[in-house]
Amino acid sequence: MQKIHQRSVGKLKVVIVPMATESVTVLAAVSAGSRDEAADEHGAAHFLEHFVFKGTKKYPQTNDVSRAIDGIGGLQNAFTSHDMTGFWTKVSSDKLRTGLEVVAQLVCEPLLPTGELDKERGTIIEELNMYEDNHPMKAWEVAEKLVFPGSALGRPIIGTLESLKAMKTENLKSFRDRWYGGNNMVLVVAGGVGSATDGAIVGKKVIELVEQEFSSVLVKEISAKRQGYDQVFTDSGPVVEVVNKKTEQAHVVLAFRGLAANSKLVPVLEVLNMAMGGNMSSRLWNEIRERRGLAYYVKAGSDAHKDNGVSVVRMGVRLQSAAEAVSVVISELAKVVKTGLTTEELMRAKEAVKGHLVLSMEDSQEVAVEAASDWVMTGQIETIQEKITKIEAVTREQVDQVAKEIFDPKKVCLSAVGPLDKVDFRL
Repeated sequence: MQKIHQRSVGKLKVVIVPMATESVTVLAAVSAGSRDEAADEHGAAHFLEHFVFKGTKKYPQTNDVSRAIDGIGGLQNAFTSHDMTGFWTKVSSDKLRTGLEVVAQLVCEPLLPTGELDKERGTIIEELNMYEDNHPMKAWEVAEKLVFPGSALGRPIIGTLESLKAMKTENLKSFRDRWYGGNNMVLVVAGGVGSATDGAIVGKKVIELVEQEFSSVLVKEISAKRQGYDQVFTDSGPVVEVVNKKTEQAHVVLAFRGLAANSKLVPVLEVLNMAMGGNMSSRLWNEIRERRGLAYYVKAGSDAHKDNGVSVVRMGVRLQSAAEAVSVVISELAKVVKTGLTTEELMRAKEAVKGHLVLSMEDSQEVAVEAASDWVMTGQIETIQEKITKIEAVTREQVDQVAKEIFDPKKVCLSAVGPLDKVDFRL
């Protein structure tokens, strides 16, 4: 049974999850992402996530941080989303001190050397170019723009070419000063740090290290408040945007109004998504790929923010079959709205969601990310058992209710990437 130990150290929330593994993941997550950027600093959250690796107080030279972790056979990286920024290391359990120290340095003691800014700018611009060539990702980016028009949630996390060229060190320092405080962060240590029964002893050792390495952030309390965004969908009919590119496959996203991360219906939506397009026995997979051979991939899923969310169906289809595939998706969604899931579908979907959850929790990194995301999005951290209990409690009536609320064909936002300018998507 999973055991989670939680404690506040100064202003910082510390979470320890002992696991039967030889690795340990240290993840510091800041409750701030691209949605929290000012109008003149688009891309700052992600740029800062990159730039801290250019040197810290204890690791002052470029590549010093990388050498510290590479030298002990560990892994390290960072990520930025609309809602959060995370910095992590994954090392063998006996190297916990080094893993913790490196994360602390990235979060608490970055030098942000102006002389390195242009070099990193070039790297990030190449990352932007890579995303432009990633057609499924481009279709997703356009869908977000349609779902959240005029807000930071509808902007690409990485920024734009114009905003990246204009980025200054002062923008990064300003963003960090506003959001990087102990009361706006969680530190998760998951993996081989002892058994669930001796968590108190292990926790004491971890806390001692945290007090040493994170001292500068423990007392820092930020006062910035996140701006909320109302989810905006068209009221006059479906919205369609096509990005015309020469591709060998059409990439399509159908996006609908979703659920906020703290909604009690999130487990219900997870079950519904699994039944519709979560695995190889789902309705959309069978109808679009197996029976008709229209697509290589077709998936249903959701992206929940703290105050809203989006539900999507994504697929990569034959160019000449893009309109047909979209019509099949709309038809299948209409069917589930009208008649719901069968008892067998409900049972199979619930078991699949539970199984995927259990399998993902075998890895210390996955456990750390899940715990940090829980805290950022809902303010609470659930155990695997608590999550499974909620999935088991999902009823057909709840699934029917969520399907009717979300899959409204009059509110769908469709994005597509490919040579599709003359395609008539009938929605």
